[in-house]
Amino acid sequence: MSDLVESGDVLSVSEFKRLVFSRMSEATFQQQVINLARDLGWFVYHTHDSRRSEPGFPDLVIVGYGRVLFCELKTARGKLSTERGLTRSGRQMPSQVDWLRRLREATPEVYVLRPSDSDLIPDLLSPSETAARWAAMTTLAQQAAMELGLVPAVEGS
Repeated sequence: MSDLVESGDVLSVSEFKRLVFSRMSEATFQQQVINLARDLGWFVYHTHDSRRSEPGFPDLVIVGYGRVLFCELKTARGKLSTERGLTRSGRQMPSQVDWLRRLREATPEVYVLRPSDSDLIPDLLSPSETAARWAAMTTLAQQAAMELGLVPAVEGS
């Protein structure tokens, strides 16, 4: 930093921040975000070894206070990936932009799925607004709510 202030000039706070942020690695920035979120009471998920994970998925999932945040972190000069790779079987993989677009459009739903729910899962994953899909969503959401202790369990379930 001293090479940028040769004449002994004093940097303003905004100039100092710009200088520090321009040199900050993504890993350092990520750890700062994780630490702050956890200090403020949020739950934070980060895949530590993303080599075996779906390409393009955001770096952090942060949950708390009635919100779910999907955060892709970049350095000051980092750019979002728009490239779509292919799996070994030839299926196209989503880019970072694809993931973020879909997540922005989505409304979160929470389910606890078990093998015994196998007959409901195809209806749950149906992209169309069918009665079967709504029935599956309702059934699975009720089961999850009971399992999470959000509503009392009904006897016989």
